[in-house]
Amino acid sequence: MRTVFRSLVFTALCVICPLPLHAQGSWVQQPTALQSNPTTFVQVGGLWGVAMTDTGTGFAAGYASVSNGFSGVLRKQAGNPTWFVLPASSFTGLAPSHSLWSGVSAVGNNAWVCGSNGRLYRTTDNGASWVSATNGITATSTLFDIFFKSATEGMVVGNNGAIYYTSDGGGTWIPQTLPAGFTVTTALYAVHSAGNSWFVSGENSTLIRGNPQTSSSSWVDLSAGTPALGLIEALHFIDDQNGAVAGATTPGTGVYRTTNGGNSFSAAGSGLASGQTYNAVHFLNSQYGWTGYASQPLYVTTNGGTSWSSTTTTPLPAQTLGNWVTRIDFPSTAIGYAAGGAPGTTSTGWILRYEVPLTPDISTTDTTMSFGTLDCDSSVVEQFTINNTGLGAMTITQISFNGPGFSLVGPLPSPIPPLGGATISVRWTPPVPGPIPAGTSMRISSNDPAHPTWDVALDGTYNKGTFAIGSAYSFPDAC
Repeated sequence: MRTVFRSLVFTALCVICPLPLHAQGSWVQQPTALQSNPTTFVQVGGLWGVAMTDTGTGFAAGYASVSNGFSGVLRKQAGNPTWFVLPASSFTGLAPSHSLWSGVSAVGNNAWVCGSNGRLYRTTDNGASWVSATNGITATSTLFDIFFKSATEGMVVGNNGAIYYTSDGGGTWIPQTLPAGFTVTTALYAVHSAGNSWFVSGENSTLIRGNPQTSSSSWVDLSAGTPALGLIEALHFIDDQNGAVAGATTPGTGVYRTTNGGNSFSAAGSGLASGQTYNAVHFLNSQYGWTGYASQPLYVTTNGGTSWSSTTTTPLPAQTLGNWVTRIDFPSTAIGYAAGGAPGTTSTGWILRYEVPLTPDISTTDTTMSFGTLDCDSSVVEQFTINNTGLGAMTITQISFNGPGFSLVGPLPSPIPPLGGATISVRWTPPVPGPIPAGTSMRISSNDPAHPTWDVALDGTYNKGTFAIGSAYSFPDAC
């Protein structure tokens, strides 16, 4: 499918309207413009990739029109929401007939794009200038995907079994030896690594794993254990064992997870539309991930793929966001980007931004605290942990008690970081014997907008024994 669509030519950009620059929230289409006319929105050709170096800087790539001066690569810089189309003149020696960039990767000030006719370019100055970087690459058909996990180590894959590795930032590419019995004309669509192993997927439910940094012939064919997706369009790993693949589906899910390095897979769960081609999948950790087949809906999971929820997308005025979502990239847990619009070649491209509200969340904190049984001591101190499972820092403004005898030992905790916790100490000095009265609680006040106060029920018992001494005693003679 990609072989056909990615050989089409982008023929025009379409000027739409002045840029509306407003606040971000949820999935929102981002403005794209020419550097020569930064306040006028232009809708580019379909995009096949997006790669961020941080939450404000990144690159997107898709169909090009070099003869018209449009490179097909867009750049976003920190502090400006607009993605600017880079001029074709930034790419030294780029052929006027060049039509497509199908993959993009970025690390720091370095970025790489690959595409039609075996072309691959790189920049080391954050996109200001680009040079060809194909030393060692003999492939002349389309290079579909490229990924760098550092400024030096990367891989590129493509049509007709093209597969190359570099350890010097793309200065030299080393061809890889495909596994024995592997069809050398297989189209390879995606590559990724988050550990020592590299993974490559492609047509016919192809998946291979290797360690090219050790040996170019280290590749193992895992296709026997992959799901019947036909085209595995996307894959993403968080370490050598845990990852996900996505692709074309028949009835059933389009996303599968592995926990054993790709040896076997299980369906990612419920909530995903069936019968669609999932071109993008991205997991930030074992629980939090994204996927999709179009601009709307994009799907999110917070339980490792057991279930997925759909999200909404807001286009810019007078825009229709059509065709596929092709890549998703989250440079942080709070902010992510998605690109798509392919396989449309003319005025169909789009970039979306998603921002999670940076709010704290106290909701997983316990709602009970026990002091046990106090027998002879006059007081007891117990510890209690306040959890923050949100993405914003939590500030505890007050801790109070609605019954006598309780006090906080020490000051209020410092701001609790996202996904963190803080332990406090509470002293109970029972005023009277017996159990703590029902309804006695500790109230934690914080800046959690959903739970500004959090009540913790307190329980415990004070057993205070008594004895009486008589007023007169007689003692018998001792001798």
